Amino acid sequence: LTLASCLAAWATETDAPRVRRYSFLGGPGLDAAADELRRIGEIWGRPDAVVVAASREVAGATLQRADLLHVAAHGSFRLDNPFFSALEFTDGPLTVLEMIGFGRAPTVVVLASCDAGAGAAAGGRGSPAVVGTAAELRHVGARVVVAPPVVVNDRAAAEYAVRLHAELAAGRSIDDAAVRTRVRGAASSDPGMVAAAVAFTVFGDAGTRHPLVTRRDGGG
Repeated sequence: LTLASCLAAWATETDAPRVRRYSFLGGPGLDAAADELRRIGEIWGRPDAVVVAASREVAGATLQRADLLHVAAHGSFRLDNPFFSALEFTDGPLTVLEMIGFGRAPTVVVLASCDAGAGAAAGGRGSPAVVGTAAELRHVGARVVVAPPVVVNDRAAAEYAVRLHAELAAGRSIDDAAVRTRVRGAASSDPGMVAAAVAFTVFGDAGTRHPLVTRRDGGG
């Protein structure tokens, strides 16, 4: 299941997402993050694009230049004010409000971060828009965001992410890669892996029906 922000986006954005520049970022406090990022960098043939201990500045710069971004970091969701939901980096949280301020997002974003796919209505009766990390990245230009709307086990989320990237790099469509990763994870004997596999959600448009169009000569 792919969640589109609106019917118009699903109907008009139908071409395959294109990726040239890669970035794989990590935040503090995740034991599995370094290995997760190393493996993903190897999958894409871009170990130079890995930053295991990324700062807010590095994350902000990456949001403005990368085409494919993976983040392994703690995430938080603020139900009282979703604009202050955040991803945690080495020198503090980068909030949704700050992400919006960059005015751009990578074409494809994978967030191995708790609650990164969560959203809530913001504003009064005349403002029914859903706000959250994944939703706002979509609003500022991301074609696809893969993220869990709930809390997930760190190691299980890391393994899910590695498997998803392997499927994408093998040339599968985004939808097919997500389904195959979910089915494989749901068959695990590890309850944490099962929960993570079911939790990760694809937020995107009809372009998810295609494999990524990739070039591996771009900088991270």
